[in-house]
Amino acid sequence: MKCLHLRSHSMFSVLVVATQVFVSVNLVAKTADAQNLTPQEKGALILDSCSDPSYALNQSFEFVKDMIGSSDASSYVCEDNDPQQMNRDRKNVAAVVGEIYSSISVQLANLLQLFRISQVSPGSTSSSLSDKSQFPFFARTAPSDYYQAKAMADIAAKFGWTYVSLVYSADEYGQLGADAFKNEAQKKGICIAAEERIHNKQENFIESIDNLVEKLQPEDSVGARVVILFVSTDYVLQLLHYTTERMNLTTNSEYNEKKLIWVASDGWDLNNAKYTEGVNQLAAEGAIVLALSSQKVPDFNEYFLNLHPGSDKFERNQWLRELWQGKFKCEFGAPPESSVNRCEDIRQSSEGFNANDKVLYVIDAVYAIAHALQAYTSTVCANDTTQSNWFSQPNPVPVTGSTVKPDSGASPASNYIEIGYWSENNLIINEKALWWAGEATPISICSEPCPVGYRKQNIKNEQCCWACIQCEDFEYLVNEASCVPCDMGWCPTEDRTSCYDMSRKNLEYMQWSSMYSIVPAIIAAIGIVLTLFTIAIFILNNETPVVKASCRELSYILLVSMMMCYLMTFVLLSKPNVFVCAMKRADSRYDYPRRDQVVLTCNVPDHHFLYSLAYDALLIILCTIYAVKTRKVGFFFKNEMIDLC
Repeated sequence: MKCLHLRSHSMFSVLVVATQVFVSVNLVAKTADAQNLTPQEKGALILDSCSDPSYALNQSFEFVKDMIGSSDASSYVCEDNDPQQMNRDRKNVAAVVGEIYSSISVQLANLLQLFRISQVSPGSTSSSLSDKSQFPFFARTAPSDYYQAKAMADIAAKFGWTYVSLVYSADEYGQLGADAFKNEAQKKGICIAAEERIHNKQENFIESIDNLVEKLQPEDSVGARVVILFVSTDYVLQLLHYTTERMNLTTNSEYNEKKLIWVASDGWDLNNAKYTEGVNQLAAEGAIVLALSSQKVPDFNEYFLNLHPGSDKFERNQWLRELWQGKFKCEFGAPPESSVNRCEDIRQSSEGFNANDKVLYVIDAVYAIAHALQAYTSTVCANDTTQSNWFSQPNPVPVTGSTVKPDSGASPASNYIEIGYWSENNLIINEKALWWAGEATPISICSEPCPVGYRKQNIKNEQCCWACIQCEDFEYLVNEASCVPCDMGWCPTEDRTSCYDMSRKNLEYMQWSSMYSIVPAIIAAIGIVLTLFTIAIFILNNETPVVKASCRELSYILLVSMMMCYLMTFVLLSKPNVFVCAMKRADSRYDYPRRDQVVLTCNVPDHHFLYSLAYDALLIILCTIYAVKTRKVGFFFKNEMIDLC
């Protein structure tokens, strides 16, 4: 399980400038020889790589030559015109501790494996160094960049940053780190807005920053605000400088204005004060920096805090003077009355002191070599009882990379705060500690989410960038990119994720409150009243000659038929159901005049029903006409009305 601490840069900064070194461990495997070593052959040879692969390689050649013996002309003598090589002491090199930078470790590993010299790095995290077929003598105590890339992708996914830029240095560390992040980003649906491979040239930095700002889209609500940073330490300072310059960042700018948010690998040196000095601080604010999870080493802290100029432990380390001058802005040898700070008078305070997070990894590397040598001597020299005299086994410090809890509040400098912890498949972030706490999380996306009823139309096959296309009124979204029409009689839900049966909510049929119902109902009611009135007159005068002469039985049939015709109006205006439609001699059905309309009706066209009423209507009309025309035909004969029927 690989573990990383997440740290964020706060507003104020004064940090330590650290010097990178690599260590050649000079130990031997045989105890018999240990007693005869000179002081120069014991212990460690410490060399400064100056963060330069070529310089580090040249330094390595020097101690390799000492190990294998020199082959120049001075090592030969001529005896009887026959050149003979002089006997020359060779130095034993058991292993090399270093380097921090992956680009330098690759160079060293290629050289050292030729002479079968083991190399243990406390900080080189390039994933290519894990290839044992290519680097068989290389090992490390720090996790691979694969885990940093995975953590960065997890962070981006957690905050919904689906559109980010990627900046990486043109070296082994940057290239492989970028490749690892791209693989992880693809798994999580994160798109790369701009991919900048930078070299250590001014014009290259300026062009890269311009591209990042273009993808940032400062004037819009969207854009690639987050920049994934996989660069060597030397590149970070220039990136911050040119970002401040090209984006016109000033101290009067609002802290939460839209600007780049860096998510940086451990190439961002938390102990480099220059990153956050002056205007660089404006570009660095809000950065999320990954640091290797590392436990404190109390013995080292005690040792370092007791160092001071003039002491033997201080003076024997030539780099401590350089560190003191850079950290405390002082000078050695200045007269007491001088206005400059005198380094001799300065002591390292325990307040706010935090050791470099790679200290434990260096200790782990030395212990790993020491224990390997002891195991070797125990096997090869099993009967040798003197080995304990020159090498005693210390209590090992737990090797980092295992699961450990983060130190509470531990950070390399006061202007960085620990905001979380990552281990494989587990990301914990204290969002209250983030600079946007209490406000909306900054967005880093290419396009705004489409509103309801719109589908995504990807732009140039880019899954994170799209245009929003409106769906038809009768369509719903089966996914973010596809609209599908609902079936007849079904309508999209408000969220457009499915369809609902309109007959359950929006069913239409003739309503009694409609004018189309009220008018026919009134006419039918008047007709019914008049028909009932006529029937009543007929009944009251049923035995009179007039009623008898008007075909009494037929008249009753006609009046009842007329009554049924008027009553049928209310059947036609009623909500269709089994009974109502049975009156029309049909089962009920749904009709769909339009996509958004469903009408409950009987399963017969209305004009077909009118056909059935036509006969009655014709009889009524004809009877009425003939009744009017024959109104004077009736006469009295012998005081009796002739029965025309």
